[in-house]
Amino acid sequence: MEARRVTERAGRGGGGGTRRRRTALIALLWLALAPGWVAPAHARARGGIDAVLVLDSSGSMRHTDPLRLRVPAAKLFISLLGAGDRVGVISFSGHAWPVIGLTDVTGASDRRRLFQAVDKVSSRGAFTNLYAALEAGRRMLAGQARPGTRRYLILMSDGRMDVGDTRRDAELTRRLLGRELPELVHEHIQIFSIAFTRASDVGLLRRMARTTHGLFRLAAFDRDLDTTFTSLFERAKRPEMLPIQGGEFTADASIREVTVVATKQDRAVRIVLQAPGGGRWSAKHREPGMRWFRSARFDMITIPHPKPGKWRILSSAGHNKAYIVTNLGLETNVGERDIALHTEQSVHAWLSKDHAVVSQPDVLRDTRFVVEIQRPDGVSARYTMLDDGGSPDRKAGDGVFTTDVRYYKPGAYTLRIIATAPTFERQITRYFHVNAPPAAPAKPAPKPASKTAPVPAPKPKLKPKPEPAPKAVSKGPVPAAATVGLWRVAAVFLLVNGVLFGLGGGGFLLWRRLAKGKAAEAAASDESAEESR
Repeated sequence: MEARRVTERAGRGGGGGTRRRRTALIALLWLALAPGWVAPAHARARGGIDAVLVLDSSGSMRHTDPLRLRVPAAKLFISLLGAGDRVGVISFSGHAWPVIGLTDVTGASDRRRLFQAVDKVSSRGAFTNLYAALEAGRRMLAGQARPGTRRYLILMSDGRMDVGDTRRDAELTRRLLGRELPELVHEHIQIFSIAFTRASDVGLLRRMARTTHGLFRLAAFDRDLDTTFTSLFERAKRPEMLPIQGGEFTADASIREVTVVATKQDRAVRIVLQAPGGGRWSAKHREPGMRWFRSARFDMITIPHPKPGKWRILSSAGHNKAYIVTNLGLETNVGERDIALHTEQSVHAWLSKDHAVVSQPDVLRDTRFVVEIQRPDGVSARYTMLDDGGSPDRKAGDGVFTTDVRYYKPGAYTLRIIATAPTFERQITRYFHVNAPPAAPAKPAPKPASKTAPVPAPKPKLKPKPEPAPKAVSKGPVPAAATVGLWRVAAVFLLVNGVLFGLGGGGFLLWRRLAKGKAAEAAASDESAEESR
């Protein structure tokens, strides 16, 4: 991500600073009181919205949101809306049912009814039917939304598609992606999806938001909820804002009302607002006409006709926001549609009074415009914008400040434009996604041309080899059957040898006996011959 024109303008500071501030203050007061003039073609009017809060009431929410912080967070969103806006509430678990239809948020009684509807959302359901949730929200908007209003579904869930049957879960998911999301796109309904845990079907919830050009947020921790809903409000309403640095913001004479959202560490923290001049206000001791809404994680303070000067937010945990109602606003040409990777974008910004471009040199001479872009990896960069006619349809000094930006990383971006002058400050925020091009399908390897491919020679047929004669002696282990045969041969061999040995031994003994008999007879004959002599 880079900007082509990032040099600072010359001529800032130095002598004459007090005189320039006085001139700018006079010009600002003139802008606040002078009549408007013809608005250019790119001036944008802000209208009302129709939004439906679709809140998960399954039993698992007792663990992922044990303090039920989604209730005050939803009330914060309702409280930030104003005249011309309407909100409905739907609760869902295994099924979805409307708690309250689209209701105007202007009157105090209407806000109380909406708050009571949000309070009714429980955490006792057994299942999580995301398809039924979206269908019920779409039906409410289709039947009750006003023509020409921007339409939003704000889906808060901690789970996956789960109706107790895995086959039914898969079928409902297919219907959600193949039928329900295209219907929402056709009816120009954007989904703001909020996942309460990483165990949620984050991929599905993100896809819902991306398909409908909405916004996805993971609110895995309690501290994420208030910033999540303020970003949803900024995306839906595109309000005028004051930059807050170090807990300080500057109010000017053109501001008719300012609403401050101040975060805090826990319920016990007491937010204090210090006005210009040193006066301090709190929820218990506040200025007449000031409205103060307290919750466990944030306070919301609305101040009509704030005193010009520096205001300070004391005891806050940071991440504060200040929204204003004024006839001196900040505009931009940057939308919130997805952008292709490596796209070069020409960013324009201008001050407007009643949506007409302010080109008065006395106002713009000491006004600095910067664009701050936060990449998906959290890295931020700031670039100076110049009124030098940096695009073909612009000319120098027309009050429109520009710079060119190119995006080199895919993912979710946050773009802030800040206008700062000695007597006033303004800020606007845009959210969009930079898409990487789809991966090209793998091409199959080209086949070799038949003309140049060599024809392989036919392989000669080999004569079958004669089978070798069986060997008499086996070198390997003898099978069981062969072992039995050997034992039989050995037994026969021993038997035959035993018989032969017996016969041989018997014959030898018989021969010796016969020999001894013959010797005895010879001796007897010799003895008898001697006696006869």
